[in-house]
Amino acid sequence: MNHFKLCIFCKINVNRQSQQTTVSQEKMKLNFREYAQGETNIIILHGLLGSARNWHSIASNIAGRILIPDMRNHGDSPHSMQHDTADMVLDIIELQESMRARPAIIIGHSMGGLVAMQLALTHPENVKGLIVIDIAPGSIPSKTVAAVLSAMRGLKLQEFTSKQEIDMALSATIQERGIRQFVMTNLRRHEGDFQWRVNLEALCGYFEKSRKRQVLETADYGGHSLFIRGGRSNYVRDADFDRIQKHFPGADLLTVEGAGHWVHADAPTEIIKAVNDFIQESG
Repeated sequence: MNHFKLCIFCKINVNRQSQQTTVSQEKMKLNFREYAQGETNIIILHGLLGSARNWHSIASNIAGRILIPDMRNHGDSPHSMQHDTADMVLDIIELQESMRARPAIIIGHSMGGLVAMQLALTHPENVKGLIVIDIAPGSIPSKTVAAVLSAMRGLKLQEFTSKQEIDMALSATIQERGIRQFVMTNLRRHEGDFQWRVNLEALCGYFEKSRKRQVLETADYGGHSLFIRGGRSNYVRDADFDRIQKHFPGADLLTVEGAGHWVHADAPTEIIKAVNDFIQESG
């Protein structure tokens, strides 16, 4: 079995402008950003409570034709109470077909990593390569995420007049300032009142269902794949290595020391280098 490897990284600077657009789907339209910096199709899937804009600085430094959707119930994509991994896989297949982006290197973080893995396992013809960031097949949902969702649901946003007040209220449950700042990127005003940009009820339902998360026991993806974990994160444990190798026998495994669950935010230079190296190796 491969072992998690440490690498020396350097930053690659490619300054490009993103283009905001939408793609038609059977049930909804996904909002996405496009970065045209090369020929290789690359699709980046954000995690729970994230959005396409969270990946702007990473995408601006990756060589390829990059699509970053707001996943359903996130960002500027429409809301639906139907939210599970299979739905999101179909959303990405529609995006690939509409944008002629098949096959593509699929990069997924956390929830997006679960979608990326299932896409590779069920539709390998759509996947040129796979990068999964800080999540493992069949991993147990984080208690931190449960606490964050509970804190968000517990706020009556219409009673607040400033983000500072909301931050103070969240701090009673979420002590880490960086996590609160991330959560608050999902705030917006509507007719003078604050509201969550995400479909919180649908995401809470998804999280509850994910407690019984399973992978296809007999499925495997033999293509080029890379699993990255944060050295300070507990999302991918040593005990997960065998399961990763079972379903992704061609996987290389990398630990980024000092990074937490949001590896791309804590160590963007390392992620940019790892992704660009992966693209070159994929041909």
